This record gives sequence, C-alpha cells and structure tokens, in this order.
Amino acid sequence: MTLGQALFLLMAGLPAQSTPRLLVGRWDLTIRGPESSFPGWLEVRAEGNGLAGRLQWGGGHATAITDISVTGDRFSFVWPAEGNPKAPSSRAEGRVVRGTDRTLSATLAGAGGVRYQIGGVPAPALGSTPADTAAWGAPVDLLAGGLAGWVARGERNGWTLSGGILANTMPSS
Repeated sequence: MTLGQALFLLMAGLPAQSTPRLLVGRWDLTIRGPESSFPGWLEVRAEGNGLAGRLQWGGGHATAITDISVTGDRFSFVWPAEGNPKAPSSRAEGRVVRGTDRTLSATLAGAGGVRYQIGGVPAPALGSTPADTAAWGAPVDLLAGGLAGWVARGERNGWTLSGGILANTMPSS
C-alpha cells in the first residue's frame, strides 16, 4: 500500500486493508470461564466497507457479533444478547499475535460482570484434507450406555433418552 492509498483510507474513515486481515477468517477457540473451559469458534469476514462476524459459544448455534473494530493488532466486538434486546451485550477486547502461527487472545466481559479468557488459532480451511487421506475408525454409539456418562452444563437439565430417542424439554441448559 502506498502512502497515498493509506492517507486516502484514513481520510475516508476506512480501515487500512492490511489491518483487518489479521482478524479476518475462522478461528477455533478455547474459552476459559470461572468454572470450566469449553470450545467455541469465531468467524470474521470483510463485508461492504467493514467487518461482520459470528460467534459460537460452547454450544447451540452461532450468533452475530456487531461493532467489530480493528486497530493494528488489537480488536474489539460486541456480542448482543440474542432474543433479549433488554439484556446487556457482552464485549470482547483482544489482540491477534503475528508470528510463525497467528494466535488470538481476548477477554470477554459478559452479563453480570463475568469475565472469560479466550484463546484462538486459525481454523483449518474447510475441505483442506482430501477425503481419500482420512482414516476413519469404527462408528461409536455415544448413547449406548444411556445418559449416565453425560453431564449437562449448567444447573438445568431437561435431557432424556427413551427408546433410542434423545429429547430435551424445558427448562434445560
């Protein structure tokens, strides 16, 4: 990027192209909370003149993140409380570390002041392993022993297994 291009982007209020690229992509996350660690993922993509993304938090489905900002190697975003516009949003602030392998580290301040530490690495490209090189083992029936070996996250558990059918009734985690 030339100095003229950088000045144009600065005057236009747009981020320099090389800056957001640090965060753009899919990230495999390890999320550490006050009681446990769990996996998640983050996706950030260029969209229009800005950035858009989704966050998958340990379980359930991915939800949109907003107000994504990148300055140098630092970033922040807002994670709105989906389905409850009156609930406070969570806010993440972090950094992408450049090097041989990029890594991401962040702190997410959730509702009620709970803080989570997030570490991430770039996710492998989808379809990056040819199907003929995969080595698959025998199928494993994860519910053969019933639900005895399973522990629900949180205090509410509505999961049942009856006649080979796994069901979840409210209230549940």
